[in-house]
Amino acid sequence: MPDLELARGPVKIKSLQWMPKIMDIVMNPNLVKNYRSGSQISRLVTEKWFSDNMYCPACPSEYLTQTPPNEKVIDFYCPRCDEKYQLKGMAHPFGKRIVDSAYEPKIRMIQKQTGPNFVFLHYDMKPMKVRNMMIIPGISSFQRSSKNEGP
Repeated sequence: MPDLELARGPVKIKSLQWMPKIMDIVMNPNLVKNYRSGSQISRLVTEKWFSDNMYCPACPSEYLTQTPPNEKVIDFYCPRCDEKYQLKGMAHPFGKRIVDSAYEPKIRMIQKQTGPNFVFLHYDMKPMKVRNMMIIPGISSFQRSSKNEGP
């Protein structure tokens, strides 16, 4: 099994015993025909794409379950291993700062070490395609890097 050297020391990487499904990078524009708000359009197409295409990177589950609307901090979870995920979609490449979820609930989760894994999804609205996706393990969430941006 290969080793990965991190700041905390070597970490064992499990080899996949299963093959994840192939992702379709095209998002469905038909979902948002009747919407005008850019933020609603973005949320709907990215959440639907993620729901249809994402599997759990932590276990062999082939799908993730979406949380109910307006759930604080967590957007999806794995029904098999209970890993939690927060999806952040942007039409432009991610920079040094990312506006995050509700501050207080996020800080409580970080303090309890139950924070979600972050999924950063960069997409292009013109051809309605996913350009890049990055997953940051929840364990790397730090309270000192979180700022309260207000409502």
